[in-house]
Amino acid sequence: IKVEDSFIIGPEELKDIDVFMEEWISFLKDTKGDMAGDLLSDACIYQGGVGRLSETAREVSAKHPVLYEYACQQLLNEKNEIECEKLGLESIGILPEKLVIRGKIADLTAKAAKQLGHASIIKECYEAAFYSESTLNHYLRLFELPDYKDITDRAAKHANALPENSVWEGNNNKQLLVNYLSKEHKKVIRFFSGEFDYIFEDCKKDKTELGWSSQFKGIAIPLFILLLNQNRRLTKAGQRLIDGIEYRLGFKEDDIKSFTDSFFSWKEKVILTNEQYEKYAKWLEKEVDKRTEAVVGGGHRKSYYKAAVLIAALGEALESNGKPYGRMTAIEYYKKMYSRKSAFRAEFEMLNEK
Repeated sequence: IKVEDSFIIGPEELKDIDVFMEEWISFLKDTKGDMAGDLLSDACIYQGGVGRLSETAREVSAKHPVLYEYACQQLLNEKNEIECEKLGLESIGILPEKLVIRGKIADLTAKAAKQLGHASIIKECYEAAFYSESTLNHYLRLFELPDYKDITDRAAKHANALPENSVWEGNNNKQLLVNYLSKEHKKVIRFFSGEFDYIFEDCKKDKTELGWSSQFKGIAIPLFILLLNQNRRLTKAGQRLIDGIEYRLGFKEDDIKSFTDSFFSWKEKVILTNEQYEKYAKWLEKEVDKRTEAVVGGGHRKSYYKAAVLIAALGEALESNGKPYGRMTAIEYYKKMYSRKSAFRAEFEMLNEK
């Protein structure tokens, strides 16, 4: 409910609304929590628009940094990119780097800077966004910058040093959430920073063939398959791998929209040696074979599609690197091996391109 909605309830016009609102704002300034921050933002807009909201954000930045975010979003909505950029940069300089909300504000500021064509500020905001909210998409975005190599190397080291558990001041104060990365997400960043051999050796220690849904190998194997594939276009099997990665990493809707494009843009900058390709390809063939035997040979019907996707996607990757009929050969091999598993064989039909 908005503030103005509460003032139109009842038969008579309320008196001294301004006095009440100022007292209400004063009270909310000293009250902790996300709800207080939301109510304070609403009250400021009611009393003096985005100008009052920006002014109050400066006063209570330590307790309610969310006001900076709301003010920047409001300025963007009003197409006032100049003021949004100015306020965003101000808040980035004031708020502690460890706060996730600083990253969200940097995102909004970057949008304003893009509209204004301010390349140096876009760079500053991209870096600030990652250092405060170290998501994979924020990391991949750094590869768009001209001097991305040093920037992404430094950023990966920063990510690896982050705490692995979430911390904020009370369950109702998420605006003070501190940046963190799970062990799994740290490994993903290391993969995209080019530490392929590290991830390869780490995965080799994991001998599991079932339960990949909760193991890092369930992310790493699809990533390696997609890395080896030289094609720019995603097939149905490739898209299923991407979908699985997005699900495992807990991507939100906005993340999903940009991940595929960011992934292909990143891959254009990756150089693998022939030795690396051969090593990863042989390992993947063995892993996919063991996975298929465990899933299909073990009669886990609900997971047949997972094995089929891996087989088709790996075959496509090998074919893209010069293996004749790589996809068809791989599929036919496993169809013949499990000729009595009609449900498994049918999964490949779902992956055929129209």
